[in-house]
Amino acid sequence: MIPFLSLWPQQLAVLRSAAQYVLIDGGVGTGKTAACVLRLGRHCIHYPNSRLIAAAQTFQQLKDVFLSEWSVQWGPAGVDGFWTYNQQDHIIRISNGAEIWLRYAEHPRSFERIRGTSISGWYITQAELLRDWRFVERLNDSMRIYGPEWKDGERDRRYLRLMDTNPGNPAHPVYQHYINSGAEQHIDYETEDQSVEYIHVQTTPETSQYSQEIIDQWQRTRRPEEYRRMVEGEWCATEGLVYDDWEMMDHVPESSEVKQFLIGMDPGTARDQQKGEGNLAYTVIAELTTGYGVIGEGAITFRGMGNLIGLLNAVRKKWGGAQKCAGLVLDWGGGSGAVFSPEFQAAGWYVHKPGPGKARYKAVMYGVTRLYESLLIKSLRISPECELVKRDLGMYVYGENGEPDKRAYDSHLLDSLRYGWIRAGFMLGWR
Repeated sequence: MIPFLSLWPQQLAVLRSAAQYVLIDGGVGTGKTAACVLRLGRHCIHYPNSRLIAAAQTFQQLKDVFLSEWSVQWGPAGVDGFWTYNQQDHIIRISNGAEIWLRYAEHPRSFERIRGTSISGWYITQAELLRDWRFVERLNDSMRIYGPEWKDGERDRRYLRLMDTNPGNPAHPVYQHYINSGAEQHIDYETEDQSVEYIHVQTTPETSQYSQEIIDQWQRTRRPEEYRRMVEGEWCATEGLVYDDWEMMDHVPESSEVKQFLIGMDPGTARDQQKGEGNLAYTVIAELTTGYGVIGEGAITFRGMGNLIGLLNAVRKKWGGAQKCAGLVLDWGGGSGAVFSPEFQAAGWYVHKPGPGKARYKAVMYGVTRLYESLLIKSLRISPECELVKRDLGMYVYGENGEPDKRAYDSHLLDSLRYGWIRAGFMLGWR
């Protein structure tokens, strides 16, 4: 029972590929998952007693995407005795002894059983959502059921690696390692053949579960970026969330918990030199007794420099006063924030601006990366009171060139946060 009767060329390419890695991406309804599910099932048929992993970021993705598509392509569980599903262990068992284990990256014990055994292949669905690329490394480290993958320059075809993905963030490892810049440079294997077959498909009436009428309706009614992603299979900014993995504190900190803090500041609009008015965003970053955290925020409109300094004086007093305040951090790139320095200094504030030797830290992506890494490894947490920061973390996106896309969403609040966090890295103990 091999349901390969009406496949389009890109799906056939997935089935026929002999590459070490096979990656297919494209728009909605282009049959990416179906092609991989067919390849996975055929592999089980050809190689009895093999053990494969079907993986995703969450179990819900495995259930809604992979397991659902598996049932469509190979029939319901138990029919004709071809396959059964153990709901307790999350294992698909094929009648010839082959097994597919469902594992997801968010489960902290997902790899405990894999450590004590060996696998011959893996498949990752919705790879663009995978946050921890070490997940793939651990899968590769487990592939040893048949012995060495390479012998005398030939690769054992019983080993399998598949991925499917929607168009995603160009800074994500699935694109850096497998699509951009020549995949062979990024896959660290001492073999003669480090090939990746990358298969891209666009949504057309021939390759989609949707009709031409629906596709035409999408083009008329949806935003151009959304249509490009769904139909043309291109990446667009709304799918490129930058800060997608951060952690909130379990309580709202008090000033007694603050060891030292600084305030990052970014003007929302240029200051009106004549009226002394403008908009400003600020964030308070603190070294707490329990680690580092974003403990305060503000998006304010000020009327005159006296008003602005008074507002930030109140913020400074709330968290311990000048004794605990490590200073005010303005725009690292110069910008309109520079005009505030003399007046704040005259009011008794320490204002940090980078010297010429630190010019490289003015780059936007340096601050974005520093902030991303700290949130990812949970070295910087967000106070439950910082609703604006939480909102903006969920909206800040990459542009098509891999840089933050100001057209889609430009957060002055997060700009102030990254200014402050760069400075924190230069402080003693702020690492």
